[in-house]
Amino acid sequence: MVRPDPIDRRHLRFTEQAAWTSALRRRLLVRIPDEGAALLLEVGAGTGAIASDLAAQRPTARVLALDIDRAACRFGAEHVARAAWQCGDAHALPFRSSSLDAALFHFVLLWLDDPAQALSEAVRVTRSGGWVAALAEPDHAARLDFPDVLARLGERQTEALALEGADVRMGRKLRALFAAVDLEDVECGVLGGEWHSGAEAGEPSFEWETLRRDLELTVPAADLDALEAFDRESWNRGERVLFVPTFFAIGKVR
Repeated sequence: MVRPDPIDRRHLRFTEQAAWTSALRRRLLVRIPDEGAALLLEVGAGTGAIASDLAAQRPTARVLALDIDRAACRFGAEHVARAAWQCGDAHALPFRSSSLDAALFHFVLLWLDDPAQALSEAVRVTRSGGWVAALAEPDHAARLDFPDVLARLGERQTEALALEGADVRMGRKLRALFAAVDLEDVECGVLGGEWHSGAEAGEPSFEWETLRRDLELTVPAADLDALEAFDRESWNRGERVLFVPTFFAIGKVR
């Protein structure tokens, strides 16, 4: 069984993930009218990394944050006071039909038992003309690693995520999910990959912390130490490529 991360470490990881998608998020959110009465819901808000950004971007809107994890909700309520927090299930949202202006997901659908049901619920609670968006859903099964010696490392992490319950092919399914619900003007795409010289610019700061948590029960510690050293050297040499295709989709409720 994989050890759960302490809540503060999870928050740092979620904050890093939010930074990866900040430019795309700003582009997509332009579609949502900036009105004082706007109600924006983040489904699966975790500890509030995205909700905090939404509140900062839309100071006149009301941001609602929902998560099924009570500890995450308590943490979010303490640290993101600008959002209204509620503990609840994405598969049965506790909101009236057509009561919101937008419903957003971020690295959430891959963890749900029934992502189609959760998406249908998001459409249900969003008014006609409002927007539903999945801001980031990875496709770990299509992960690309270079140098090649690190490819098995990526495969093992993907296997570990699948054992934890993640749909490691969620990214490629996102367009079909959005096509199956009552939305129009749907846009779907994939975030690009960019790498810059130096480990500081290219290496995700929590990548190895996450890898060790995922693999500590299946890979000997000495092997992990050697792989981490090789990985960091590859970043320093400017040759490391780590790319997990991460998809997004947005559509307007009819």
